[in-house]
Amino acid sequence: MEKIKNILFVIQLPPPVHGASIMNELTKKSAMINSKYNCTYINLSPARDLQDIGKNSISKYFKILGIYKDVFTKLLINKIDVVYVTLSVTKIGFIKDSIIVLLGKLFRKKIIIHLHGKGIKNDYIKSTYLFKKYYEYVYSNTYVIHLSNCLTYDTEQFSTVKNRFVLPNAIENVNVTKFKKKKTDKLQFLYLSNMIETKGVLVLVEAITKLREYHNNFIVTFVGKFSNENFREIFEQKIAVHHLEEIVNYIGPLYGHDKYQVYKNSDIFLFPTYSKETFGIVNLEAMQFSLPVISTKVGAIPDIIEDNLTGFLVDEKDATALAQKMEIFILNPSLGEKMGAKGREKYLKKYTIERFENNLINILKDVIDEN
Repeated sequence: MEKIKNILFVIQLPPPVHGASIMNELTKKSAMINSKYNCTYINLSPARDLQDIGKNSISKYFKILGIYKDVFTKLLINKIDVVYVTLSVTKIGFIKDSIIVLLGKLFRKKIIIHLHGKGIKNDYIKSTYLFKKYYEYVYSNTYVIHLSNCLTYDTEQFSTVKNRFVLPNAIENVNVTKFKKKKTDKLQFLYLSNMIETKGVLVLVEAITKLREYHNNFIVTFVGKFSNENFREIFEQKIAVHHLEEIVNYIGPLYGHDKYQVYKNSDIFLFPTYSKETFGIVNLEAMQFSLPVISTKVGAIPDIIEDNLTGFLVDEKDATALAQKMEIFILNPSLGEKMGAKGREKYLKKYTIERFENNLINILKDVIDEN
């Protein structure tokens, strides 16, 4: 009988809630993965709220030191075969997380680096000679997982990576039939994500303002948590200045049943994100509920949303194009149903949690079996 291998997962877990922490939590909860391998989990994130990300504090430094201590102890005492780490792509985050990789190298373990972000190549190009060498050493003889074929370019400069894999994110399956749609005379657009500027919140407000000049038979609901009160004030001020109170409905963050119900009540999903966005799990949630998606040509999103088939893709920060695509659905309500059905088909084919689990198990097997 083949001996079960031991894998040490050093990963960001919620809170705070974001794409990487959601996927890592699904991995930790996976009966399929945990029955196949002997898994140990250490939370890599010292932050406990969105507002904590990127901020320095004495308590965070002590938490980071505690993480290093836990990893070192596990490697010293337990027989670990593979160290799996979700390495940050920001320079400060990379420096912090790279210590985990160095510890794995110290104990001569196979190392999987799962990247949930992008921007490594740009940071590498801008780095000093010595820091480039550090980058190269950290990635040398490792196995790298990208979220999409659109993102593999980000580590192509590291020629000593042993192998690269593509593992799309996924979401938990929901019985969508148990949710009943609330009937309304107006077309229901939905934005659901963290309420931060780089998710395109203000771009969407500008698009709504433009669309309001020609149409008033639509509602845009915003669902999500504000990163800070200052941005909330900016958002509310723009709604007031442009007199959008009857068009825009902000209802705060929603979770579980309440979140799924708002998807069910909606007709079109909007996610005009930009900047560091790499995947956009919320797009998958919308597709699961048969909603067409209007999003941007960023990161892995062009892999997920097929332009003119399951939704529309617009350029980053292009409020005019966003308004134009929204108008298409207002003028052709039946188009949303057709595109939404195609989106659900694609979700069932590529982005279910079972598909993710099987793909990750296959990657782990390939790494373990490779000499």
